[in-house]
Amino acid sequence: MGGPSATNEVTDTDDCVGEVEARIDDNVAALVAGLQPVEAAPRSRPILYMVTITKYSNVMSSPTDSPPPSTGYLLWHLSLRWRVALDRALAPLGLTSSQYGVLASLHGFSRAGSRPSQRELASFSGLEPMHVSKLIRALERAGLVERAGNPDDTRAVQLHLTARGVEVVTAARAKVIELEDRRLAPLGGHRSEQSVALRDTLLTLLRHAEAMNTERDGEPAAR
Repeated sequence: MGGPSATNEVTDTDDCVGEVEARIDDNVAALVAGLQPVEAAPRSRPILYMVTITKYSNVMSSPTDSPPPSTGYLLWHLSLRWRVALDRALAPLGLTSSQYGVLASLHGFSRAGSRPSQRELASFSGLEPMHVSKLIRALERAGLVERAGNPDDTRAVQLHLTARGVEVVTAARAKVIELEDRRLAPLGGHRSEQSVALRDTLLTLLRHAEAMNTERDGEPAAR
């Protein structure tokens, strides 16, 4: 589709491997939800990702007396590949995976008749508020998102998709579903019993990780 592109509006300078490792929880959530709400990558990132993937592919094909890779490593390694594929699939729509995550979240709110604040959107998507702020500014410049005053709180704004935003996120969602079906082909597609079991397992691990993070921050985990 044509129209303004927001792809290159958001960049960061963190090391690509460290970034993905630090955001493993976000990537696990992405595997479950068909989203990948992680930091947008400069154009050189896919090359660095593929170098990393090649390096660790060599490790995985090492002699049989080597210890097996950890579960965390396998999730990280898979998320690298899935991230690259998702960014490529969304590029024709002028989106990054991070921007799609925000648009899809907003679309969910709007379908429920709600207009979230930036803080509510950050909490829902699992992203840092400052990062969500940058993404929203980029999407607003692209004509996909609008801000409106909150009648109940003059200090806050409400976010909603424009008509163009709804059009783009609908097209993007179709690409995400098609890509996920191809990703899960070895398990029989996204509707197979194995794929459903995988999603349930990932959800269990994600909830456990969130509980561990809550306890680490000094708050009691929800029971």
